[in-house]
Amino acid sequence: MASMGSVWDGHVSPESYSYFLKGIPSNLRDDAVRFRDFSGSSKDTVKGTNASDYVKLGSGDKLAKLSGSPKGFDVVETSSSISISGTGFRGVNLTGESNAKVTGSTSGDLIAGNDGNNSIKAGRGNDVAAGGDGRDSIFGEDGRDSLFGDAGNDSLYGGDDSDLLKGGAGNDLLKGDSGRDTLYGGEADDKLYGGKDSDRLYGDAGNDRLYGESGNDLLKGGAGRDKLYGSSGNDSLYGGDDADSLYGGSGNDRLFGDEGNDRLYGDSGNDSLSGMVGDDQLFGGSGNDTLLGLDGDDTLFGGTGSDRLLGGTGRDTFEIDNGPKSDIDTIADFKAGEDVIDLSATAANKLSSLSLKSDGSGNTIVTVKSDGTKFKLVGYDPDDVNSSFFHF
Repeated sequence: MASMGSVWDGHVSPESYSYFLKGIPSNLRDDAVRFRDFSGSSKDTVKGTNASDYVKLGSGDKLAKLSGSPKGFDVVETSSSISISGTGFRGVNLTGESNAKVTGSTSGDLIAGNDGNNSIKAGRGNDVAAGGDGRDSIFGEDGRDSLFGDAGNDSLYGGDDSDLLKGGAGNDLLKGDSGRDTLYGGEADDKLYGGKDSDRLYGDAGNDRLYGESGNDLLKGGAGRDKLYGSSGNDSLYGGDDADSLYGGSGNDRLFGDEGNDRLYGDSGNDSLSGMVGDDQLFGGSGNDTLLGLDGDDTLFGGTGSDRLLGGTGRDTFEIDNGPKSDIDTIADFKAGEDVIDLSATAANKLSSLSLKSDGSGNTIVTVKSDGTKFKLVGYDPDDVNSSFFHF
C-alpha cells in the first residue's frame, strides 16, 4: 500500500509538485496504488482506472499507451527509452532515469518527468508539466499551461494561450509564443522570449537574455549581467543587480538600470531612461527622450530629437551631438565644477565658437555657430557660462 505523495520524491521541484497537487482529485491522493509489471514486449497498452495505477515497464518495452478515465492518475517507472501517448488519462509521473517521450491528451493533463532527458508534448487542454532532472523539452501547445523545467538545461515552449513557464536550475530556453505569458528563468544563464502579446519575463539569477518581442512587455533581469531587449511595443525594462544592458526597441519604453554600471539604449520612440545606482551610460536614440542618471558618475547622450537630460548626483557628462537644427536638448541640472558638457561631436572647438543667449527665464540657449547645434542650459545666465563647462 502506498500513497500518491510517495511517488514524487526526488523527481520534480517542490514548486512544481504543489501545482500537481492542485490538479489531483483529493480522493485519489491517498488511494491504494496497484502495481503492474510488463516486460519483454515491444508495445503495451495499459488501461487506467479511476484510482491511481503504478506501471513498471520492463527492459523490452518501447511504447506504452495509457488510456482510461480522465480521473485516473498513472505512475510509470521506466527502465529504457519509451514513448507514452494516450487520451483521457489524468496524468503521468515518470520515475527512473531513462529518456521518455510523452504526448498528452485533449483534456488537462498532469505530466511529471523523471531523471532522464524527456520530451513532453502536453497537448490540448490546461496542462501542468514538469521535466524533472535531465535536459528536457516541454511543449505546452494549446491551452493555459504551467511548464516547469526543474533541474537541467531545459527548453520550454508555451504555445497558444497564456502560459506560465519556469526554467528552474540550469541554462534554460523559454519561449512564450501566443498569449499573455509569464516566464521565469531561474538559476544559471537563461534565454527568455515573450513572443506575441504582452508578456512578463523574469531572468532571476544568472547572466540572462530577455526578449520581449511583440506587445507591451515587462522585463526584469534580476541578479547577474543581463541583456534585455524590449523590441516592439511600449515596454518596461529593469536591469536588476550587476552591470546590465537594456535596449528599448521601438515604442515608448521605460528603462531602469537599477544597481551596477549599466548601459541603457532607448532606441526609437519617446523613452524614459533611469540609470539609478552606479556609473551608467544612457543613450536616448531617436525621439524626444528623458534621461536621468541619478546616483553615480553617469554619461547621458540624448541622440536625435529634443531630449531632457538630468544627471543627478555625481560627476556627470552630457554629450551633445550635431543633430537636426530643430532638435534642442535641455540640460536641466548641470552642476558647475562637477559636471561637463561634451561638445567633441560638434564643430565647436572653444568658447568663442559658441553663441550664448538668454531665453528670458534665467536659462541660456547655447548654439554652435558653425553647424547650428543647439541646446538649453537651465539655471544659468549667459554671463555665468565659461569654458570650464565644456569639453571640446
